[in-house]
Amino acid sequence: MQNNEAYQEIREKAIEVILGFKPSEKTDKKVADEILRLKGDLRKTIVMLPQREKEILELRYFENLSYDEIAKRTGKDTKEIYDIIQSGADLVNKTIKVNLISSTKQTVKTPDTKQQVKTNTAPQPPSQGAAIIAGIIALAIIVGFFFGLWFLFQNLVLKNLPVITSYASSAYSYVMEKATTLNKNGSKSKTANQTKIKPSINSFKIIGSSSLSFLSSKLKNAFNLDNPKLKINIVSSNSDEGLNSLINGETDIATSSRPVSFSDEKKAAKNNIQLLETRVAIDALVFIVNKKNPINEIDLSTLQQIFNCQVTNWSSLSTLDKAILPLARAGGSGTNEFVISRILEGQDFPETVQKKISTKEIINTISEDIGAVGFINSSSFPFNNENIKYLKIRNYEGANAVSPFTGEMLNEKALRYGDYPLAHYLYLITSSNSKEDAKSFVEWAASTKGQEVVRSAGLIPLEGE
Repeated sequence: MQNNEAYQEIREKAIEVILGFKPSEKTDKKVADEILRLKGDLRKTIVMLPQREKEILELRYFENLSYDEIAKRTGKDTKEIYDIIQSGADLVNKTIKVNLISSTKQTVKTPDTKQQVKTNTAPQPPSQGAAIIAGIIALAIIVGFFFGLWFLFQNLVLKNLPVITSYASSAYSYVMEKATTLNKNGSKSKTANQTKIKPSINSFKIIGSSSLSFLSSKLKNAFNLDNPKLKINIVSSNSDEGLNSLINGETDIATSSRPVSFSDEKKAAKNNIQLLETRVAIDALVFIVNKKNPINEIDLSTLQQIFNCQVTNWSSLSTLDKAILPLARAGGSGTNEFVISRILEGQDFPETVQKKISTKEIINTISEDIGAVGFINSSSFPFNNENIKYLKIRNYEGANAVSPFTGEMLNEKALRYGDYPLAHYLYLITSSNSKEDAKSFVEWAASTKGQEVVRSAGLIPLEGE
């Protein structure tokens, strides 16, 4: 028992050390590149975990919160948080065993899109293969404790490079496959194109993220072809407003560019309702700059330094000598939450990041100011605007830069399989109090027919893998 606890503590510390790694001038470049690549894949893997593990591990490793701080944030006790962290770490570590046993290349599977109720899953014991590799990592950390971080990583990477490479390449695939299994074992119901709708009040409301405005309208129009008497009212605002409206009984569906959080669940529980989230599409977060800015590609670490205001002039990154003006949406935006979690490691934007009410304001400001930079959802990118451009994104310094688009279409392969590091899901969320018509609409949106509409809206569907 003590050995198992020691193994778990060392494994958790190893993840923390790797995710916190920042190369110095004295760090061997080859070693630094390998560690940064592993760091990027670890972050990507955590982001794609099932929601229960994902949110806890993000708080632990991205926001660097203690168990007690996570308990206060989520309302869960520290024992449950510990179990969830170990369960999430097991999902990551099991990828090593899977890849070592089988030489067959695994295919990434996108999670099943049917509506699902959030449930707790029991933590799984560490696999033998994971324990072996964890032992290697543990040994490296112990060595590093006595001889320094540089020596730790040099041994971790150079002596165990085949294992690390195997781990990094298969992590994303395995977690996605695990998520698929969990979702398929979740709540199942007939899709709306299999069941005839019988409207009771003949109307329902959708409120939420502007990232889904165009998609919501397309889904509404297609759905109304089979249900012409059903009135659907759509209000575009932001993810927070949509979820708060749903929890307060002011809407039947919330559209969101972020998943349901523990905070949302706690609010809903106070109103004696349960939230059900459904993934309906894959989208890309796109960073944009003025067309005259010489920057064409950028890595996540540099974006972090820009949006936490550590880097304040473009001259440190290019030939442009101009103050950087970072822009973000006003509070409540789901895209903001994604940037805070994925890029800023849980830290909120400093006051020097200028807030704009709408995506249109961000685009207009960047069009007029050569020093401005901001982020928008893919469907908001105006290809006819000759004053702005989007940036290719590198997962880490030295990696290949990947474009979110091919032509004027989303780069589907890069987003679907994780090569573009800022891909994320879009959600339709209902509550246990939502009208049956609204629930049927969400089921239909996740069906084959609804996913055809998703593709026609320029987003990436979840079906048809």
